[in-house]
Amino acid sequence: AGGGGCLRGDDTLRTYDAASLGIAVALPGDELVLAVVDRADQLSWRAFADQTREKIDLARGGKDQAHEAVTLSLTNMQAFGLRDAVPVVVPPGIATLFLGEVYNGLCNDVVDEIKLRRLVNLSLTFDHRLINGVGAADFLNRVRANVETISSLITP
Repeated sequence: AGGGGCLRGDDTLRTYDAASLGIAVALPGDELVLAVVDRADQLSWRAFADQTREKIDLARGGKDQAHEAVTLSLTNMQAFGLRDAVPVVVPPGIATLFLGEVYNGLCNDVVDEIKLRRLVNLSLTFDHRLINGVGAADFLNRVRANVETISSLITP
């Protein structure tokens, strides 16, 4: 587990012993609120899933949970049929991860073998003052590995 950091408007870096995840939730009337899973990096998969559902329900009820400790925001555009987008970092956060629509595509995991698989595109935008490209690539690779082995994460 790692902590998180936030860059405030006055260029002050605040560090935290845990990372909070902000999830963008669309409301009617083109309104957007944030569901916040505090200490997301320290939760078990089951606790993370439960808390995420609870926080999204609160957000759908109109309770914006945005606060300055959100280090990573997630924007999920599957419902809008978008496969790709370039997310924007919303201060004081330091990164935003875009999750696109799941689609069927060709994959060559094994040499000389091409097969059809369910795929999803991820795009990470991050503040280079706080994260370098190698660290961001490592994070995305860990996300990919976890998504590809999701059954092992959720099986008790």
